[in-house]
Amino acid sequence: MPHFRGLLLATAAAGLGVAPAQAQTGSGPGASDNLGQVTEVVVTAQKRAERVQDIALAVTAFSARTLQNAAVTNLTNLDGMIPNVTLEAVATFPNASSFSIRGLGFGDVESTFEPTVGVEANGVYLARNVGATQDLFDVDSIEVRRGPQGTLDGGNTIGGVVAINTKKPTGAFDGEIEVTGGDHGRAEVRAAVDAPIIKDVLSVRLSILDLNYGGYLHNVFNNSAMGQIDSLSERLTLVYTPTAAFDATLIVDHDTDRDGGFAYINGTPPLGSIAPAPDFLLAELGFPMNPNQKPYDVDSSTPLHYDFSTTGVSATLNWRLDFGTVTSVTGYREYDDDNNNEYGGAGFAFFTSERTQDHDQFSEELRLASPSGGRLDYVTGVYYLHQHYDLTNAEGGALFGGFNVNQYANQSDDAYAAFGQLNYHLTSQLTFTAGGRYSYEAKAFHNQPAGYSTGFDYGANWSDFSPKFALSYKFEPDIMGYLQYSRGYRSGGFNGRAGSETSAGPYAAEHVDSYEIGLKNEFFDRRWVLNIDGFLSKYNNIQEEVQRLSAVTNLDETVVENAGAATYSGAEIESHAILGGGFALDSSLGYLDGHFDRFTANLNGACAPGEDPYFCGVNNYKNIPLPNAPHWTASMSGNYRHTLPFGVFTANLSATYTSSQYTSLTPINVVDPSFTLRKANTILDSTLALTTLDEKYRLALWVKNLTDQHVLYSRFTVGPLSAPESYEPPLTWGVSVSGKF
Repeated sequence: MPHFRGLLLATAAAGLGVAPAQAQTGSGPGASDNLGQVTEVVVTAQKRAERVQDIALAVTAFSARTLQNAAVTNLTNLDGMIPNVTLEAVATFPNASSFSIRGLGFGDVESTFEPTVGVEANGVYLARNVGATQDLFDVDSIEVRRGPQGTLDGGNTIGGVVAINTKKPTGAFDGEIEVTGGDHGRAEVRAAVDAPIIKDVLSVRLSILDLNYGGYLHNVFNNSAMGQIDSLSERLTLVYTPTAAFDATLIVDHDTDRDGGFAYINGTPPLGSIAPAPDFLLAELGFPMNPNQKPYDVDSSTPLHYDFSTTGVSATLNWRLDFGTVTSVTGYREYDDDNNNEYGGAGFAFFTSERTQDHDQFSEELRLASPSGGRLDYVTGVYYLHQHYDLTNAEGGALFGGFNVNQYANQSDDAYAAFGQLNYHLTSQLTFTAGGRYSYEAKAFHNQPAGYSTGFDYGANWSDFSPKFALSYKFEPDIMGYLQYSRGYRSGGFNGRAGSETSAGPYAAEHVDSYEIGLKNEFFDRRWVLNIDGFLSKYNNIQEEVQRLSAVTNLDETVVENAGAATYSGAEIESHAILGGGFALDSSLGYLDGHFDRFTANLNGACAPGEDPYFCGVNNYKNIPLPNAPHWTASMSGNYRHTLPFGVFTANLSATYTSSQYTSLTPINVVDPSFTLRKANTILDSTLALTTLDEKYRLALWVKNLTDQHVLYSRFTVGPLSAPESYEPPLTWGVSVSGKF
C-alpha cells in the first residue's frame, strides 16, 4: 500500500517536525549504538515474548541502556516520560506507589484497598502499593502497559501495569560495580556479579544496592535534616537449564530501610479563607499556614521514622512441549513496616500516627501458551493469590490530650481466577483477538476501631468476568493498526480506617470499560518509530471516601462507598527517532479529558443550622475536579553520542511538561478548586557520560530538576483537622563511576 504509507509518513512528519534524515548512530529508547536504529525491547505483556510494534496494546518499554542514559534509579524517575502516566510516591511513604494511568490512580497505604495500577516484579503481582517504588538496581527492562490488563494481568489492574524485569545470569564469570556520590550526603553502591556453577546448566547472579542519603528537608525546629534514607538491598538469581526443553529461574530478594521520617508542611488555610466551608481545627487553635513558608523548611518537634523490610521469593519454570509451553510462576513476599507521621506541621505534636504493619502474600500462576506461527495461538491459565496483613495504628498528640488511642485491624484475602486469550489470524494481515478472565475473591476483615474495647468481624466475596476483544491489521510489514475493547475490574473490600462498627463496609467492586484505537509505525529502516492511540474509558461504581450519619452513634463518620461514575478520553503519541550525526530524539504527548458523570455523596457531614446546603449533606458533586488527571503531559529527550579516540561521549537532556492537576479529592475542592491544584510545570534533567571504547568503564554526571523548580507534591485534608502539604525534590546532582570485569 504505497499510497497509504506515503500519506501517513508525510502527515506524521509534518505534524511532529521530524525530518527523514539518514542516521549514523543513536541512543533513543534502547537505540542501537552500531546500526543507527531504534532498538526493539521485547515485552511479555501478553505472556509471550513479542515486539512492541506487533501487539494491539499501548505499551512503553525501557531497556537497561535507556535507564542508564537517563540516570533512572527509581520508578518515580520515569514520571512524566510516558503519555498520560503519573509515577509518584506517597509523600510520607517514600517507597509506596501513587501511580496513575489515564487518570485512574490510587495513593493510599491501607492494605484493605486494592491498587488501580498493578506493579509486577519478574512476573509476580505485588498485592500492595507499599514497597512498589523501591530503588531500581540491576534492572533489565521496564514495561508500562496503559489501560485495563484484566485478561492476563490480574483482576485489579484497571488502570494499567508497570512491569519490572531484573537481569539474569549470563553464564560467564563477570560483574559490574557503580559508585555514586552527590549532594545532601548521597552515597550509593550498586554491584552485581555473575558466575557459572555448572557450565551451560546452572548459573548465579548476585546483586547489591547500598544507598544512603541525607534528605533535602530542613527542620527549623532543631536545625536538622529530614528525609534521610538508609537502605540495603540484595538479590540472588539462579537459572537452571538442564535441557533445551526446560528452564527454571529462582529469585530471592531482600530490602531493609531505616529511614528518617518525611515531615509535612502546615498548609492549613487561615480562618474564614475558604468560606462557606468550615474552618480547620488547627487554624481554630491559632496555627494556620505561614504565608512565608519555604517549600523545603518543615517545623517538626516529633521524631519521625520509616522502617521497612521486605523479602521475596519467586520461581518461574518453563516446559517447552510439542503442544506449547507450560509455565509456572510461584511468588511469595512479606513486608514489615513501621511508620511514624505527624499531620500538623505547626511545630508541636498536633496529630500523630504510628502504623506498625506486617503483610504477606503467596501467589501461583499456571498457564499454557501455544506455539507461535500458526493460524491460531493462545494463552490460557489459572491463578491464585492469598494475602494477609495485621495492623496496629497508634494515634496521639494534642488532638487526643497527649494520650495514644490504638486501632487494630487484620484481613485475609483469597483470590482465584481462570483466564485465556486467543489470536486468530484470519489472513496474513488481519488478526482477531478475544480473551476473558473470571475472578472470584473472598475477604475476611477484623477491625477494632480506636477507643473501642472490642473488635468486629466482617466477610464478603465478589466475582466478575472481564472480556477483551481486538482487531489488528498489518497495512504493511511495518505499519499496524488496531481496535480494542477491554473491561477492567477492581474488587470490593472494606474500609481499613473504619472508626466505628458501621463504617467498615463492605463496598462493591468497580469497573472500567475501555475502548482504544491505535496505529504503530516504523519508518526509514526503523530509524523512526511512531505510535499513536486514542481511548475512551467509562469508569463505574468508583470507590471513594465520603461522609454519612452513623446509625449507631448519630455522628458523622467516614466510609468508602461506590459514589461515582466518570468518563476519561484522550490521545497519546510516542516518537523515537535517530536523527543522524549522533543525535536521537524521543518525544511523547498525551491529552486527557476526565470528568465525573455522577458523584453523589456527603462530603462534609450533615448540615448545621444556616450552613450552605451545597457544601453539606448528600449532593451530586459531578463538577468537582478529578485528581491526578492533568489535561496535558509531554516529554522530549535529546540524546547525543560521539566517539573520541579514547572513549565515547554521551549526553542526555530531557524535559517533561505536566499541565495543572489536582493532587487529591477533598471537600474543599467544592468551594475552592485551587486548594489542591498543582500548577503546570516543566522539569529538566540531564546526564553527561564518558565511556571507554571497550565499554568497561564509565564516568557520568547527572542532574535532576536542573532549573530547581519548586513543585507542589501533594496537598490534602485530614478530615476537618488540618491540611498537610509537601513539595517535590529540588535540584539534586550526582557523580557516578562504574566498571565491568
